[in-house]
Amino acid sequence: MRSEFPAAERRGCVRIPANVFAEQHFDDAELEGGEVRVKTDRSTALRRRLPRRVVWSVKRGDDGTTITEVVAHGRPWYRLVLVGLVVLFLGRVAMLSIGPAPSAFLTVLGFLPLLLATRVATPAGTLPRRQISLDSLQYPQFTVLCPAWAGSAAAAVVGGPVGVVVAGGVALGWIVHGHGDRLTKLLPVDAFSTLCWRLPDVPTRYVLTVVVATTALSVFGAANTTVRFDRPILTLSAFLLTAAAVAGTLASIRSRRLARVGAVTAAAVSGLFVVSLPLGATVVVRPLSVGSAVDHVLLAATAGMLAIGWIVLWHALFSTQERIQAEFLESGRGITTRQAAVVAYLMITTAGSFLCAVFGSAALWWSLSSRTVPIGVQLLGVSLALPAGYLVVGSLYQLVRLGQTVWTIRTESDRDRGLVDRRLPFEPVRPIWVLPREEFYAGAYWDPLGGAVVLSSGAVEELNDAELAAIVAHEESHFEYHGAQLQFALALLPTFALMGKNVVYSIYDFHERETTADAYAVQRLNRTSTTADGTDALVGVLQRFLREEIELQQGSVLTFLPTLTVTATVGTVGDGVDRLFTVFHGHFAGEVHPSNEERIRRLRRREAADETLAPEDRLED
Repeated sequence: MRSEFPAAERRGCVRIPANVFAEQHFDDAELEGGEVRVKTDRSTALRRRLPRRVVWSVKRGDDGTTITEVVAHGRPWYRLVLVGLVVLFLGRVAMLSIGPAPSAFLTVLGFLPLLLATRVATPAGTLPRRQISLDSLQYPQFTVLCPAWAGSAAAAVVGGPVGVVVAGGVALGWIVHGHGDRLTKLLPVDAFSTLCWRLPDVPTRYVLTVVVATTALSVFGAANTTVRFDRPILTLSAFLLTAAAVAGTLASIRSRRLARVGAVTAAAVSGLFVVSLPLGATVVVRPLSVGSAVDHVLLAATAGMLAIGWIVLWHALFSTQERIQAEFLESGRGITTRQAAVVAYLMITTAGSFLCAVFGSAALWWSLSSRTVPIGVQLLGVSLALPAGYLVVGSLYQLVRLGQTVWTIRTESDRDRGLVDRRLPFEPVRPIWVLPREEFYAGAYWDPLGGAVVLSSGAVEELNDAELAAIVAHEESHFEYHGAQLQFALALLPTFALMGKNVVYSIYDFHERETTADAYAVQRLNRTSTTADGTDALVGVLQRFLREEIELQQGSVLTFLPTLTVTATVGTVGDGVDRLFTVFHGHFAGEVHPSNEERIRRLRRREAADETLAPEDRLED
């Protein structure tokens, strides 16, 4: 049996001088090749039971110093997964020989150790991120655990003799994995790890959460219904054809315009297959039978363990949300057009499947309401619906926050004041609203009742006429190219698909629109003013914002508006609620703009080269 199971392998080049890096991290100032650091990590309660070993390997070459970090788990971690898979297999056997209540109890009991093992299968790295330029990342054990999870979930949903065979095959495959790396070599570890590394965190976590929620609802449906496909061979053929069509569509994407069409087309093909499934199936509602008091106790215990499992899963997905937020704000939308199309397809498809599962579960509950359903079955259904409930409540939370923002701007803005006492070189196309705030901010606000450029009273009082003209022109460009309208739509419409706006914003490129708006503002001011220089005026505004940057980041909430911040006083309860829904339904993904320093540098370079591009030219790439 293997003694170690590599969980993560990271490789990157040292950004700083090798001797400086060595002095900071090693006792020996001279950094030579070989394994230079070995550490056994027992820093948390879970790792005391499942310790991991961290090895740094150094290789010096002509291109610089390369650091490879390998994080490996020992046999206790492998045995934990094996115990979970064996218990899952026994749960499937119990369904045939004992009854549904013991089977449900053993199934959930088997999922818990599998969940804990998966929690540590993608360990955080110990390499200093700012000193290392990461080139490659692999998660071998997570790649192996994914088919184990898929097989276990399929066994739980299908049930019967087929479920027993599938669960047994998964457990047998894990036993083989423990005595060699043959299984790892058969799986596309490199491709899968690269995909996980390159895809943005927020949409990936959303897809995983929706898959879990959909699977949980499907398990409850499978436990209380009998489903029979009239033409299983035809259904399987349709699935294979759909998968081939989706893969071909996504692989053919070569440009930004084709990305939108390709993602929607692939999602539509998948949607047609999902919607057609009930047409070729016969569904009979058959409530889960519960005979004795022991069955009631087992189902109640199963519901409790499920709740604990969801808490562990939530912690695994969202415990690093501060890191996710910091990295996203630092790097922004760092994915290619094809990756964005793949992510969009996954988001649309999983959200659509989830909505089908929600409506199907609602219909099932309606049918069960006319029958006598044991309390244990009701508790089991509620516990299985908790992930779906989280997404539903999160969407309601997002709608409430959106409504609060609209209410604040429309009720507190001074719509009559405008800029009547200021002399701008052009007549603003949109109304100017002034919010009574001392902070510097501005934004292009739009809702179905109308739109306006919103400025804070602090900005109006402190900025001169040329700077005000530059910022008004910048914000009006967001109306000219429909950025403000799109922002409102992206904040509102996804909630009806139970999708958070952070999820959508994570694949939306704000940088290009801000650069376009800057170019538009400079051109418009230079064209209409005989005394003011557009670049100097806009740089002056950005420098003022730069001085206020720290204050704005503390205590301000960025709304769906492209550049508008609205200060909100949030109490203790609000802080807890915000933290609960920040990852999917929060606002941080909308904060991703080019830094003010970067925008100033671009404006100065453009001014020096005298090559300000027309916005329409910039949008055609």
